Amino acid sequence: MNTEANPYSPVESESANEPHAERHRWLPTEIVVLYGLAFFYGVSQVFRYSSGTLDLLGGILFAFVLTAWAVADSRRRGNPMVSIVRVLYLLFCPLSTFLYLVGTRGFWGVGWFLLNGVFLYASIAVGLLVMFYLLYFTGHWELMDQAFFEE
Repeated sequence: MNTEANPYSPVESESANEPHAERHRWLPTEIVVLYGLAFFYGVSQVFRYSSGTLDLLGGILFAFVLTAWAVADSRRRGNPMVSIVRVLYLLFCPLSTFLYLVGTRGFWGVGWFLLNGVFLYASIAVGLLVMFYLLYFTGHWELMDQAFFEE
């Protein structure tokens, strides 16, 4: 009986036995948070249409979530980011996201960047419209920003 390990057999990892391992491979938690953040950013626009503080906070949160996604994605791909690259990624977030996607996925990265940009914009629009019509049809107009009713 041969007790040596077969070098060609698949390696069993601890993460393969986790119940959520398959879900994280196809839908990372950071992406779910990013789209949820976009939806709630749209919802908040109904209450304060032009708020500099809210826009700044939303931009910073988007940058942190995208950086967390890139760090997790680079670890999943087996090439973790160095600390200084994480800081640079955070500082130049939209450009670095585009460059990261093109660098790791080639030409398909451009498509992923554009596709997710369209869906993020759509998430913001859906959040805004859902909350606007919810408040409009329930008669709670006083909660909405008056910029929607100016001519």
